[in-house]
Amino acid sequence: MEYSNLRRQIIFMKKNLFDQGYLDEQFNQLEELQDESSPNFVEEVAALFFKDSSRLLTNIEQAIDKYPQDFYRLDSLVQQLKGSGSRFIVLENITSGSRFVFYGTKGGYLDEQFNQLEELQDESSPNFVEEVAALFFKDSSRLLTNLEQAIDKYPQDFYRLDSLVQQLKGSGSSIGALRMKNECSVFKVNCNDRNLEGCRRSLQKMKREHATLKQKLESYFQLLRQVGPRDYAVSSRK
Repeated sequence: MEYSNLRRQIIFMKKNLFDQGYLDEQFNQLEELQDESSPNFVEEVAALFFKDSSRLLTNIEQAIDKYPQDFYRLDSLVQQLKGSGSRFIVLENITSGSRFVFYGTKGGYLDEQFNQLEELQDESSPNFVEEVAALFFKDSSRLLTNLEQAIDKYPQDFYRLDSLVQQLKGSGSSIGALRMKNECSVFKVNCNDRNLEGCRRSLQKMKREHATLKQKLESYFQLLRQVGPRDYAVSSRK
């Protein structure tokens, strides 16, 4: 009886959170990922979110006081805060039980742009997304090399560095490379502050994010080829 009452309270509380606009469908998707192997998964994700978002809120508050006219800095910080609650995209291979997570607070490698690319793919262009990804990695690798060379050759030319990282950010937008775009924004803030060491650290992080995303997407596309086009993916919006 006590268990039944607790269940009703949980259902009622969750319904209120949805009805009052505190949660959206993303929370349901998180709960679907929770199983016996990770019984506290949702609670752990929530804890990470509150830790990260509290830090970002503090940073925004401090930035408003310290740099009240630096709207680029403020916009960059609030974009990071918005990204803290990013979505998940899940692909499940029913035959093997494999599961890949690309979106959200645990990863945040991709954003909604990737979903939009997948919607453009059909029988007439079955490899469209993979081809776009290949172009992105070719272009972004070139831009990362150019950026690294520019830091070594023109360490005080922050206008040049900002221009190059803006191109890299645009390249990331084409595929929805969320974490790379966010790090590009951090790099641009360092340029604005004329913080060369900050730029160097940010570049190294961009290179790591680039390599990780490439590895994850290669695994994703390989699995898609095994599954076949009809079982393509579970969209984060469904």
